[in-house]
Amino acid sequence: DLGYSLDQMNVEVPIVIGGSVHDKNADIVVYEDEAKENPTIIVELKRPKRKEGIEQLKSYLNATGAVFGYWSDGIDEKALLRSDPNDFSKPIWRIPAKGETLDDIDEPLTREKLTPVKDLYSVFKDIEQEILAHQTVDTFNEIFKVVFAKLYDERVNLHNATAPAHFRMGIAESPASVAVRVNDLFAKAIAKWKDVYRPGDAIELNEKNTAYIVQSLQQYHL
Repeated sequence: DLGYSLDQMNVEVPIVIGGSVHDKNADIVVYEDEAKENPTIIVELKRPKRKEGIEQLKSYLNATGAVFGYWSDGIDEKALLRSDPNDFSKPIWRIPAKGETLDDIDEPLTREKLTPVKDLYSVFKDIEQEILAHQTVDTFNEIFKVVFAKLYDERVNLHNATAPAHFRMGIAESPASVAVRVNDLFAKAIAKWKDVYRPGDAIELNEKNTAYIVQSLQQYHL
């Protein structure tokens, strides 16, 4: 579907980590070309828990130098961009088709590109664990504030199929910039739906946690 040839892929590929072969093979490795020397995408399709599967995929990307990763358990899915060793902070919502660049996949996220969320519990559990690792807050309430901002974006800004979402994070965008935009959406949501939060209520999450939620939810239509 993405244009890659079967001749530039291998399945069940052994991965060397720290001088020894990992006990679990990578499910699919896509290479730059048919010589199969430089991995560019690694795909994991096993069924561990979301966080465990994504962490395993990250270790494979670091070990091989591959730039893109994709994890799915058949219901949920996650795309990763490895911009530096152990740096997966830059968000992508899909892996590139053959011949595409980072600029191509950093295109505006429009309503027609959003997909239904199939396993919201696992996504929220991942978000909760990430927040608690870096901040002590009422996680449920703070997550819902950001969801509230996203719902406003979907109801108000995504008025047709090609309308661009404001609730997103560009690949080169800073967490601070994302947090400003989400806080603005939240304030507008409070003004529109007056019986949920009080005027003056604010998102208490730090910028990185706010950006992490955006990265986790931006590709979905809630």
